[in-house]
Amino acid sequence: MAETAAAGFIKVIFEKLANEALIKYVRCHGLQSELNELGSKLSQIQALLNDASHKEVTDESVGLWLNNLQHVAYDIDDVLDDVATEAMSPEKQEFQDLNQLQMALTKQFTDKRFLLVLDDVWNENYDEWENLVRPLHVGALGSRIIMTTRKKQLLKMIGFDHVDHLESLSDTDALSLLARHALGVDNFDLHPTLKQKGECIVEKCGGLPLALKAIGRLLRTKSDQEKWDDVLNSKIWDLKNVGDLCADWKTIIPALRLSYHDLSSDLKPLFAYCSLFPKDFRFDKKQLVLLWMAEGFLDRSNASMSPERLGHEYFEDVDADFVNIFLSFDNHMELGMEALAKYRHMSFIREICVGYQKFEVLKGARSLRTFMAVSVGLDPRISEVPDFIGNLKHLRYLNLCRTEIIELRENDGNLYNLQTLIVFGCERLTKLPKSFLKLKKLRHFDIRDTPLLKKLPLGIGELKCVHTLTKIIIGEESGFAIPWLKRLQHLHGEISIEGLHKVQSAMQAREANLSLKRLTKLQLTWDDDSHTGTLEKEVLHELKPNSDSLKELAIVSYGGVNFPNWVGDL
Repeated sequence: MAETAAAGFIKVIFEKLANEALIKYVRCHGLQSELNELGSKLSQIQALLNDASHKEVTDESVGLWLNNLQHVAYDIDDVLDDVATEAMSPEKQEFQDLNQLQMALTKQFTDKRFLLVLDDVWNENYDEWENLVRPLHVGALGSRIIMTTRKKQLLKMIGFDHVDHLESLSDTDALSLLARHALGVDNFDLHPTLKQKGECIVEKCGGLPLALKAIGRLLRTKSDQEKWDDVLNSKIWDLKNVGDLCADWKTIIPALRLSYHDLSSDLKPLFAYCSLFPKDFRFDKKQLVLLWMAEGFLDRSNASMSPERLGHEYFEDVDADFVNIFLSFDNHMELGMEALAKYRHMSFIREICVGYQKFEVLKGARSLRTFMAVSVGLDPRISEVPDFIGNLKHLRYLNLCRTEIIELRENDGNLYNLQTLIVFGCERLTKLPKSFLKLKKLRHFDIRDTPLLKKLPLGIGELKCVHTLTKIIIGEESGFAIPWLKRLQHLHGEISIEGLHKVQSAMQAREANLSLKRLTKLQLTWDDDSHTGTLEKEVLHELKPNSDSLKELAIVSYGGVNFPNWVGDL
């Protein structure tokens, strides 16, 4: 009956009106009164429905009214769906300049009460602070800004009148924190001989949690008194050259230096290298290992394992949390041309608009070994590779991921020492240079998510050092032939093989020797329009991977009648 259907829809609409995402969206866009009015109207309609249920049978006009009401309910539901979808979708808006951004913020904050928390502020530029807070003056009475900082002068400069000083830990709490990080317990009850030494360390650390945490990690699982004495009596506590820092940081720095001093000689350069990254940078294990390798930190003539594996073991030794403690300092350096010539490492934070001209200043950095963009979650608009890149003959690591480049330049083949090349996510990339085969030392080539790249350069199968080649494109007579995979003996990890319809025989597929490679993810792709069922099954049969290492398999556009037995045995 129409009354039942309409009542059911009204109930659904009421549930949608209570959706948290919708309510948040409505509040942000100033639509609260409209939402309340809609709720009131629906309540009235629901009351009428209760009465209509008795009259629908005898009064035809009531039935027609209910049918129309049902259509209205559908329309309301459609509108709410659209609003809910918009509420769940991240709103992306680009602003040409600071003025446009401030105007948009002013519109959003006008007559609205807000709470803004700014944590760990270091910037002392008064003009930048004014630019930040200018749109916030239009907020409603009762709005608040809470800011934490280690710089007292900053608070005075920007006019913060109400300042709460966070006191150091009490001696009891500080001792408990040290025990937790050093011994894995909350007190020294099981280690009474160490308690007095712990109390002395707490005093040297001034009750500061960061210093206590660093020393605790240094002493972790070490319960012999001699080691605690070494830390307690170290001359590093008395060093004076800690820079122009507040009193708290002058206490923390020696604790951090002690932890660094305790690292082995192999780990110290790896650890120090991490200072190239900005504060709060989230490390990617594989990427960091490749960067270490590019610096030669993993070159050990007596090592019984590959540099990559050695790097992964070192990564476990270098505590990631400990690294992030050190990265709480920002290094600001002027890029003079004379200094640039000596630079070995370069990274820059990617911005929403990174123009080609921004890299002109780097032409003098001819000794670079690593060049990478550090993402802050925005897509860079780099559309061409800077021409000076091909002249960086010492370059070992080049990361151009998620840029809008269309091709790599021919002179990029002059990067004879290049070990890692990443163009992952370059969706407009269509061409690799013919000179690519000159990259004899290349070990890792990541070309995932490059849909327009349809051909690999001739001779890429001769790069016998390659460990990572994420996409293989089988070509015609002059292109990449699947037997060439046999030559890439170190190939492992993730790989996608496209163009398998061009493989002419099962024998060719067998020569690829996929079963001997430690692949973790494999995708095999044929063409949608070219199918030879029997041959495709024979080819797939010969492409059996190593089942012990494989974790993920995808078979795309396969035209065989059935699958080989190995597919079901995985």
